[in-house]
Amino acid sequence: MGKIIRCDGVIEDLFPLDGSKFCIDEIRDVVGCIGVGSVDLRGGRVMFYGLDDGLRYNGVATSIYNVNVRFPDSIRGDVLVCGVDEVDVEF
Repeated sequence: MGKIIRCDGVIEDLFPLDGSKFCIDEIRDVVGCIGVGSVDLRGGRVMFYGLDDGLRYNGVATSIYNVNVRFPDSIRGDVLVCGVDEVDVEF
């Protein structure tokens, strides 16, 4: 089970459509664009985010991102956080 972190701070549970792993199309639907970035988080988790500067700023996701990277950045749009074993894509 993954979590969607929405721009307004709301966090929702999300299950993969096939019940096992998120595919790239599901991830693109969550983040709201075709270009998808990712960052490894602690504890075997990964965050997927959109690479479109036109998306709304996401403060919660930005805070999580900046704790896990060497060079801080701003995250825009809704993001998906899930286990690395819950994705069926190379990243």
